[in-house]
Amino acid sequence: MEAGRRTLLVTGASQGARTINEAVILLAPSIAAAGWQILHLAGAAECERVEAAYARLAGGTEGLRYKVLAFTDRMPEAMTACDLIVSRAGASSLAEIQAAGKPSILLPYPFHKDRHQWHNAEVLVNRGAALLVDDVKDGGLNAQALQPVLDGLLRDDARREAMGRAARELDRPDAGEVIARALWEGSEHVEK
Repeated sequence: MEAGRRTLLVTGASQGARTINEAVILLAPSIAAAGWQILHLAGAAECERVEAAYARLAGGTEGLRYKVLAFTDRMPEAMTACDLIVSRAGASSLAEIQAAGKPSILLPYPFHKDRHQWHNAEVLVNRGAALLVDDVKDGGLNAQALQPVLDGLLRDDARREAMGRAARELDRPDAGEVIARALWEGSEHVEK
């Protein structure tokens, strides 16, 4: 990774996400053309395939800079180092995005019947902290939907900064204390 170069963090959470991986690989040449580098957390099952795909692209794509990892246990550092995130919308991922105050494009996990990740994402989207692209379970179709959204954000510093501020405003670093206090105060009213 090149210090000082804008960085796109791609993550499908701890297991990776094949359809996100495929979409970003297809978009890698346009990401490189915009002057960005990619830190791609591909998941253990996808890591070798994703690395090989980038290696093939690197030969014919000027300026393509990337790092592929299966996962990282240094997510706070990864998020701090990036300028934009493409991610699933699980509760932990969104909490990390908010704590880091980063703009994001969210592709919620499409296989849950209750669409809870979509509802998670909606909170950030409604506050201007994220944009949502529905994962249609096909990497090529995801790339088509993701491209205009991603291209716009890669080139719009002011919008990314505003989205990052909105994400940071949603962060609740005192959430544990607030919950504990509410539970404690609620227990005083319980009959014994």
